[in-house]
This record gives sequence, C-alpha cells and structure tokens, in this order.
Amino acid sequence: MLSVQEVSDRLGKPGVFIFDANTEETFLAGHVPGATHVQFNKFTQDALPKDKEATLIFYCKNPH
Repeated sequence: MLSVQEVSDRLGKPGVFIFDANTEETFLAGHVPGATHVQFNKFTQDALPKDKEATLIFYCKNPH
C-alpha cells in the first residue's frame, strides 16, 4: 500500500498509471489528477497498459 505522499510523488512520471474505481459520480466530483476511471465490475485486461513493468495504482473510497 502506498501513502498519499508516495502516490503524489509518482504523479506524472513515465510508466505510472492511476486508476479510480469509484462510482462515475464520485470520479466526476473529483479525482487524482491524471487518473483513469474504471468500473470495478467491468474492468478488463484491455484497460491495462501494454508495459508489463509499469506501476499500476488503483484506489477507491470503499470502506471495505
């Protein structure tokens, strides 16, 4: 798990991809800059970058 500061330090860096798994409404209300919205129940491998060495960061506000 990354801290907020660790994610912030990676924003905009090559090879780092941020995915927001919140509802679309929550995503539109505000999200991490550069994040891509994904639906957790419809997420497929096609949404992932081709670079197998990339850093993938997923987040949501789900309390579970």
